[in-house]
Amino acid sequence: MSPPQLKGGVLGWRNFLRKDKQKTKVHPEWHLPGMIVYGATKRAVTYLNKSLQKEIKGTQVQVNTLSLGIVVTDLLIGDYDTSSPEWHKVKKIFNILGDKVETVTPWLVNGILATKKTATTVAWLTGGKAFWRFMSAAFNKRDLFAE
Repeated sequence: MSPPQLKGGVLGWRNFLRKDKQKTKVHPEWHLPGMIVYGATKRAVTYLNKSLQKEIKGTQVQVNTLSLGIVVTDLLIGDYDTSSPEWHKVKKIFNILGDKVETVTPWLVNGILATKKTATTVAWLTGGKAFWRFMSAAFNKRDLFAE
């Protein structure tokens, strides 16, 4: 799908889901409300990276993947009403899994500079780290949103 086709597909499904939400069962593991565009673009970037890695094979160029995890920015919290019950629910998850830009950025830069081959993934929040954060959350209270 080209970008206009992708946009048309996303908008078409968005309208369908708005109109038929009560009539249609959407499996939670397939769709998170409000995340269609994010998920589509994330998949598109992954596809682009894999395609570029094949295109540049045999050259000195590297195409790698950065996986930041949850980084606390205005973009992350901008869609939430910070006085709502929904915000207080997701804030707990953000405090467990998230990190500040100042923490993640230097680590990512060092990871990028250390890569020696294409198709390397530089990942801040790995599955193991996420697991550990959930397991230790009761003992390690974090507030990434404190002023």
